[in-house]
Amino acid sequence: MRPAVFLLLLSPSCVAQGMILGSGNSGGYVGGNGSQTNNPVTMVFEQKQVQTLSDGTHITNITHETFYRDTLGRTRNEHE
Repeated sequence: MRPAVFLLLLSPSCVAQGMILGSGNSGGYVGGNGSQTNNPVTMVFEQKQVQTLSDGTHITNITHETFYRDTLGRTRNEHE
Protein backbone atom coordinates (compact mmCIF):
# COMPACT_ATOMS: atom_id res chain seq x y z
CA MET A 1 0.00 0.00 0.00
CA ARG A 2 1.28 3.47 -0.89
CA PRO A 3 1.45 6.21 1.72
CA ALA A 4 -1.44 8.67 1.92
CA VAL A 5 -1.08 12.08 0.30
CA PHE A 6 -2.20 15.08 2.33
CA LEU A 7 -3.14 18.41 0.80
CA LEU A 8 -3.71 21.40 3.05
CA LEU A 9 -5.38 24.47 1.58
CA LEU A 10 -5.29 27.60 3.73
CA SER A 11 -6.31 31.14 3.11
CA PRO A 12 -3.43 33.66 3.14
CA SER A 13 -4.63 35.06 6.47
CA CYS A 14 -4.35 31.61 8.09
CA VAL A 15 -0.77 31.21 6.98
CA ALA A 16 0.16 34.71 8.16
CA GLN A 17 -1.36 34.12 11.61
CA GLY A 18 0.22 30.69 12.18
CA MET A 19 -3.10 28.96 12.91
CA ILE A 20 -3.19 25.35 14.08
CA LEU A 21 -6.26 23.14 14.31
CA GLY A 22 -6.77 20.92 17.33
CA SER A 23 -7.29 17.18 17.01
CA GLY A 24 -10.35 15.05 17.60
CA ASN A 25 -13.99 15.88 17.05
CA SER A 26 -14.04 18.84 19.39
CA GLY A 27 -13.44 21.34 16.59
CA GLY A 28 -10.71 22.80 18.74
CA TYR A 29 -8.70 25.80 17.63
CA VAL A 30 -5.43 27.04 19.01
CA GLY A 31 -4.30 30.42 17.72
CA GLY A 32 -1.16 32.44 18.23
CA ASN A 33 -2.78 34.53 20.99
CA GLY A 34 -5.65 32.36 22.23
CA SER A 35 -9.26 33.14 21.32
CA GLN A 36 -9.66 35.03 18.04
CA THR A 37 -12.48 37.53 17.44
CA ASN A 38 -13.20 39.94 14.58
CA ASN A 39 -11.08 37.72 12.37
CA PRO A 40 -13.28 35.26 10.44
CA VAL A 41 -11.62 32.42 8.58
CA THR A 42 -12.48 29.36 6.49
CA MET A 43 -9.98 26.51 5.98
CA VAL A 44 -10.45 23.48 3.74
CA PHE A 45 -8.52 20.25 4.34
CA GLU A 46 -8.40 17.45 1.78
CA GLN A 47 -6.98 13.98 2.41
CA LYS A 48 -6.42 11.62 -0.52
CA GLN A 49 -5.56 7.98 0.03
CA VAL A 50 -4.70 5.66 -2.86
CA GLN A 51 -4.49 1.93 -2.23
CA THR A 52 -3.08 -0.47 -4.83
CA LEU A 53 -4.36 -4.03 -4.58
CA SER A 54 -2.32 -7.10 -5.52
CA ASP A 55 -4.13 -7.35 -8.89
CA GLY A 56 -3.10 -3.77 -9.78
CA THR A 57 -6.49 -2.19 -9.06
CA HIS A 58 -6.31 1.28 -7.48
CA ILE A 59 -8.79 2.36 -4.81
CA THR A 60 -8.90 6.10 -4.14
CA ASN A 61 -10.57 7.66 -1.10
CA ILE A 62 -10.82 11.44 -0.75
CA THR A 63 -12.15 13.11 2.39
CA HIS A 64 -12.77 16.81 3.00
CA GLU A 65 -12.98 18.79 6.21
CA THR A 66 -13.88 22.46 6.39
CA PHE A 67 -13.15 24.63 9.43
CA TYR A 68 -15.03 27.89 9.96
CA ARG A 69 -14.61 30.68 12.52
CA ASP A 70 -16.93 33.72 12.58
CA THR A 71 -16.31 37.26 13.83
CA LEU A 72 -17.43 36.28 17.35
CA GLY A 73 -14.80 33.52 17.57
CA ARG A 74 -17.31 30.66 17.26
CA THR A 75 -15.94 27.63 15.38
CA ARG A 76 -17.50 24.85 13.33
CA ASN A 77 -16.11 21.78 11.51
CA GLU A 78 -17.80 19.98 8.64
CA HIS A 79 -16.73 16.51 7.51
CA GLU A 80 -17.52 14.90 4.15
